[in-house]
Amino acid sequence: SRDECYYASLELDSCMKLLGEQHYMYSNLKARKLYMEAMSYTWALSENDYNISWRPTIQASLKLLESSLALEPNASYTLQALGIHYSYLYEYDKANKAFEKYLELRPYDVFAKYSLGLMYARLREYGKAEGIFNDLIVKYPAWILDFKLQLFDIYIKSEQNSKAMAVTNELIAVPDTRAHGYFIKGIYYEQQDLLDSSVHYYNLCKNLNSEHTAICDNNIGHSFFVHGITDSARKYFQKVVDLDSTYTHAHFNLGVIEAGEGNVQAAMSRFFKAISVAPGTMEGFVTNLQLYFGKQFHLEDKQ
Repeated sequence: SRDECYYASLELDSCMKLLGEQHYMYSNLKARKLYMEAMSYTWALSENDYNISWRPTIQASLKLLESSLALEPNASYTLQALGIHYSYLYEYDKANKAFEKYLELRPYDVFAKYSLGLMYARLREYGKAEGIFNDLIVKYPAWILDFKLQLFDIYIKSEQNSKAMAVTNELIAVPDTRAHGYFIKGIYYEQQDLLDSSVHYYNLCKNLNSEHTAICDNNIGHSFFVHGITDSARKYFQKVVDLDSTYTHAHFNLGVIEAGEGNVQAAMSRFFKAISVAPGTMEGFVTNLQLYFGKQFHLEDKQ
């Protein structure tokens, strides 16, 4: 727990005082004391827990971790924590360097390799990311689904459509991953602006696996929305809310429809609901409405 990390840092501080600054272990103990103090702020913090209110805490923890690393440059656990903390603050270049150094020290760590692949993808270094995920598929076939889904995302973003389609067909060919294949094929056709095909594959996905019903219906609603078929979009978003009242996207999308139709109060009610049920990973999505609308607002001080 974070409390246990805090008390561990106090115990290490006591050890340092007993030994004195001249002792050969002093700097190592100080590095670990700083690490445990950092973890007393953020131990076991996940992406779903994180939101903007955590930013000052993350920054305080990062300062301690950076000081710790300066004393013990090859502490793999510190490098891993730094990579994760930098990613929370969207400092992907720094996160990338931390994970690269971590992998030099622990070359067989699947989590670190996977995280490094994600960092490359976010930095739009798609070739490097592709290489990592293809390598992981060969070495760790038990997690092939996760790696192939990341490859699909890379291919879509880098407009390698034939490779993206190949991934969907590979997943569909295997019964255990067929539903996921149908789902990303729906995404593929949505990206291609082919409404009927995207809706068809989303329906195949949810019919095969009911656990995907909410996300499929939300995506179907979005497909109708971007084609200007608002009534159908509203119908599917409402189906999602009826199924799961905490589904952030559906509340947000209904708010977008209300705003577009001039129903300001109803729109704000939906947006507030979206924020109230949003996990940390969704916070930017529900608080940057101007990005969703593709607009920029220039406010002038009229006084």
